[in-house]
Amino acid sequence: MEHLKTRFILSIPFIVLGFLLTNAPFMMTSVTPSRPWADGPMKLVTTPQFLTKKVLRCPLHHFPA
Repeated sequence: MEHLKTRFILSIPFIVLGFLLTNAPFMMTSVTPSRPWADGPMKLVTTPQFLTKKVLRCPLHHFPA
């Protein structure tokens, strides 16, 4: 009975390792998509900071003269 228990405990790491290797990303084949995943580049959103060309200063680093 002790022999079966030892065999079972020693076989667990090999079963786990085999499962991890069969599902590893480097073992899977990559498939080229049949159609593009996006229609094209997105339109950039203009922010108020970009429109006014102002640079925001951090109040923690602003030292008055």
